[in-house]
Amino acid sequence: MAKYFITLCIVLCIFSLLKSNYYFLIGIIIWFIFQNLSTAVYSANTGGDYLLNQLLLFLCFIPSTSKIIFTETKTAIYNFGVLAIFAQIFLVYLLSGYSKVIDTDWASGTAIIQISKCNHYSLFQINNLLLSQILCYVIMVYQLTFPIIIWLKPVKKFILFIGILMHFYIALIMGLVSFGLIMIICYTLFTEIKLPLSKK
Repeated sequence: MAKYFITLCIVLCIFSLLKSNYYFLIGIIIWFIFQNLSTAVYSANTGGDYLLNQLLLFLCFIPSTSKIIFTETKTAIYNFGVLAIFAQIFLVYLLSGYSKVIDTDWASGTAIIQISKCNHYSLFQINNLLLSQILCYVIMVYQLTFPIIIWLKPVKKFILFIGILMHFYIALIMGLVSFGLIMIICYTLFTEIKLPLSKK
């Protein structure tokens, strides 16, 4: 059954590109389908799946093409969708960073060692304490400062590159594929989506 829903979503995405005026309706249908699929397999969901559901909802407000004629209302709706997506990503990082700061393993720098010892979440072990501490502190600083440093143009590409490496590690080494890949995809929003959009 899932393959039919996924096929339908692909067809709807193609239709949205051809008939751009229906982007909101198509977006809502796609979000509803994925919401139901996620509910059907809730026991197998990861944070990435829940994040995807939220982002699909907010993407309903953003057209898939620049051919849309923006009225004042559509401009406001577009800006809301973009701000909501940015806020969602920032919230993920801030909450994750804060939870690490108050965790004794992360604060002491041994969390990476502990994670690497779990066969379910690592392909290899890291036993070097100094390396583990460096990685722990870099990750915590990255997540807590991301909402600010991502807007600094001189370092923006470097920041995104570091994030891509981190999420590839999460996807390929820790096995949380959906979460890692979805976060990498989210990075495209910081290069493709512009805000604020003002009506000309």
